Amino acid sequence: MHTRLRILFFAVFLVSPVSLWGQDSLKVLFIRGGSGSGGFFEGGSLEERDEQLADITNFETFNGNHGWGELATLLRSEGFSLDQVLEGAGGDSPLDLINLDLDPYALVVFGSNNARYEALAVNHWLDYIERGGGALFISDANFGGDWDDASNSDNDFVSRIGWEINQDRGTYDLTDFEVPSHPILDSVDRFGGEGVSPITLVDSLVPGVQSTILVRVPGGQNVGRLSGDGSRGPATSSTAQDAVLIVAEVGQGRVAGFFDRNTFFNENGAGFRDLNRFDHAKFAANLFNWLGEGGGPAPPVNLAPTVSFIEPADSSMLGPEDTLRVSASALDTDGVITEVSLFLDDALVRSIPAPPYTWGPETKDSALLNLGSGSYRLTLEARDDGGYSTQVSRLIFIDRTPLSIHFPEPGTFPTGISVVPYPNPVLDYLQMEGLNPKTRALLYDSQGKELPLLWDGKRWNFKALEAGVYYLQLERQVYRVVKE
Repeated sequence: MHTRLRILFFAVFLVSPVSLWGQDSLKVLFIRGGSGSGGFFEGGSLEERDEQLADITNFETFNGNHGWGELATLLRSEGFSLDQVLEGAGGDSPLDLINLDLDPYALVVFGSNNARYEALAVNHWLDYIERGGGALFISDANFGGDWDDASNSDNDFVSRIGWEINQDRGTYDLTDFEVPSHPILDSVDRFGGEGVSPITLVDSLVPGVQSTILVRVPGGQNVGRLSGDGSRGPATSSTAQDAVLIVAEVGQGRVAGFFDRNTFFNENGAGFRDLNRFDHAKFAANLFNWLGEGGGPAPPVNLAPTVSFIEPADSSMLGPEDTLRVSASALDTDGVITEVSLFLDDALVRSIPAPPYTWGPETKDSALLNLGSGSYRLTLEARDDGGYSTQVSRLIFIDRTPLSIHFPEPGTFPTGISVVPYPNPVLDYLQMEGLNPKTRALLYDSQGKELPLLWDGKRWNFKALEAGVYYLQLERQVYRVVKE
């Protein structure tokens, strides 16, 4: 078996760099821990510890090596192109995932990362996955600076899809698969690991996530659970939720979790589990091709900005002495507002690149000054850095006619009215709740001519009136009313 696989492994390198699954070249990003962040359990010198970080540029084949150079060669023969980035030295400095453009990559491999990641960085990764990206998590205690270190780094991410990666414990090979028909397991009869870190399916009901355990931890095997303090945690018997290989469909993307990195080491790799043993080469090719099958994420959907009026209120009525002022607020949740513009009856008043968004006499917006009587439409337009825009409009009314209404003597009628007529503008009926029925009510047009006012005991009838501005006098209080 060993000889046959070696021949197959080297023969596949002669294939031209086109994926065996018929895809064009796809990019894979490997995230590696920074210098000094790994190898706490077995490493001695800094050089020895860094060698244990599963580097795709490490082609060493000495006994006990931890290189992934042969894996890199295999993936290139499958049509992938590879990049590798390093976290900060010592494992304490995470990558700036928020500003790292993951979109060019069909999948990202969290292979020997040790740093911790904040929620915003994980959100950025999750958005990449949901839009069609892929991710592979391969944990191992020896990656990190203590027993929990490497698992915690991965769990910052996989906890969002209901998984938890355990500590390093145990050595075993697998021939009994839960879902042998899955493409990752096609033509794969046996694979194994040494010093393995199984993945526990903690929550199978995470919205938008469909997890499937393809290979379970065999019954009777112990799983090293997290300690929470970096020490070696307790070993407990495996359950049906403990996985050797688990996958998830997350939105449009795919995530896989695998229990050991040794499976992909160069020849003579540590733990006697390397890419040349059993069906490891075929398994690796299947795994990466399945994760990258979607070709990477779709372009992000740019959400349009929002914009709203602060003033004036909709259907505001400005009298002879009133001044028109406009102020607005705008927000873009996934970008930057580049400008907010005000239009008066479709004519641009002024565009403002940054808040405050205000227009009026103080900012010398002449288009808003000296407006005559009539109705006007104000429109706000907010535009973002993605080229998207949103408009909102409202109507205002202006009556510049001097108010010249004769107020009759109030006589014995009550005063001190505190209620307001509604709706205003009015189409059919105008109401005032709580109005004293003895209150004198008079109606005038915009020229001060008194008009008949029909009252049915609960409301005034405005149906027969033409559209325009009217004045309702209740005792000595006058209300400006707009009839639509």
